[in-house]
Amino acid sequence: MARWEEVIGKFGWLHVIRPDELPEKAPFQYSVPWNYKDGGNGHMYIMDALGNPLFHVYCWGEKECSELLKKLEIINRT
Repeated sequence: MARWEEVIGKFGWLHVIRPDELPEKAPFQYSVPWNYKDGGNGHMYIMDALGNPLFHVYCWGEKECSELLKKLEIINRT
């Protein structure tokens, strides 16, 4: 099981993932586009098109935040 499958819809401190742990494409049951809300201090909250919470992602600096936004673009195109 991929890490994202273990944490989807969970937001406790044990469920935070890195941008590279997101799936390559949206699983069929989650509508796109996926959106994000900046929680500050590197914390990003990913939601599906209906506003359902999916992931709590932590970015270590601008490079990882940039990777996250690129990954979301790819997910939203598929």
